[in-house]
Amino acid sequence: MSVSILIIEDEENVRQGLEEIIGRAGYAATGVNSGEEALLLLDSQKFDLALLDLKLKGIDGIQVLKELRQKSPDTVAIVLTAHASLETAVEALRYGAHDYLFKPCTVGELRESIRRGLLQRSATWQRHMLSQLDDLTGQLDH
Repeated sequence: MSVSILIIEDEENVRQGLEEIIGRAGYAATGVNSGEEALLLLDSQKFDLALLDLKLKGIDGIQVLKELRQKSPDTVAIVLTAHASLETAVEALRYGAHDYLFKPCTVGELRESIRRGLLQRSATWQRHMLSQLDDLTGQLDH
């Protein structure tokens, strides 16, 4: 099963660079250039992870993050921003961002954040499945 990553970045050269890095790491990358486009895509597709710029034209990254949490709560969100502040970092983490990276970050930092996010997602999914199995076993015992 291939890991799918959504890249929400309005700077075309940055988005293309991220798509290339992610593709080389063996993941399926889908890039969009606006929050609006990302939210439309999330209505029809599921992603394992989203890389999200905060400064977007139109809907900003924090609003996209809020709606991502509602539409796809299992998607790991990593914020990438060149316009960092303590306030935006706290707000992003409050809305469920897994990580908050400053642009430009190294390829190694990005890959490590993605790896940790996917591991966390996998562990959460495994706990959920074990809980469901426990519930079913309990029902069968009655």
